[in-house]
Amino acid sequence: MFALMRLLAQIATQSAARRAEQTARKFALMVVALLLLLIGAGFLTAAGWSALHHWLGPVQASLWMGGGFVVLALILLALASRKPRPSDALALQVARAEAEARKAQAEAANLLAQLPKTIARAPALPLLGAFIGGLLLALKLRK
Repeated sequence: MFALMRLLAQIATQSAARRAEQTARKFALMVVALLLLLIGAGFLTAAGWSALHHWLGPVQASLWMGGGFVVLALILLALASRKPRPSDALALQVARAEAEARKAQAEAANLLAQLPKTIARAPALPLLGAFIGGLLLALKLRK
């Protein structure tokens, strides 16, 4: 039995190590891709500035490039600060969960209302149940 559990643990460990290695490789590739993207964006920016410099002059080219980046930054900030609207499916799931919670609460209230009548019919039964539960717990803790 222990050999089977040890084998399962080894398989799980190897699988986790393989997934960690794949994740690390994917992360490294994404970092390199991001670095290349930034370099490409830098060259495109330089090419755009050169073209604008040729047509408009250095001051106006710098103003247009700076203004363009400010506008792009404001658009991205506006997109990032938007609060997502809950989807209709999520609202439906929340409504169902609330209905189930109300139903469970009503059932619990009904059971609690019946509890005094049940105890009145057999007052020794809850005491016996508590004693047996405590005895079983004590025996389990002794092992």
